[in-house]
Amino acid sequence: MVAVGADKILHFILAAMIALAVGGVTESSTLGLVAGLIAGAGKEILNALTGGTVELLDFMATLIGAVLGLAMLLLVRF
Repeated sequence: MVAVGADKILHFILAAMIALAVGGVTESSTLGLVAGLIAGAGKEILNALTGGTVELLDFMATLIGAVLGLAMLLLVRF
């Protein structure tokens, strides 16, 4: 079994929450997904610019979280 770091879990949870919040407010699941992904990409860009560590796995956790947020939003609507 592979251990998942707390950082990855936070990326996952926050992206899902952003996707749900933006998608719910704008009534656009696409906008919710894009907002979650932009937040994750923005965080990694900020890390690159400030000397932090850029990790593909962080962005992957964000991507999966945003997709889950999108799926939850679609399930609630239908």
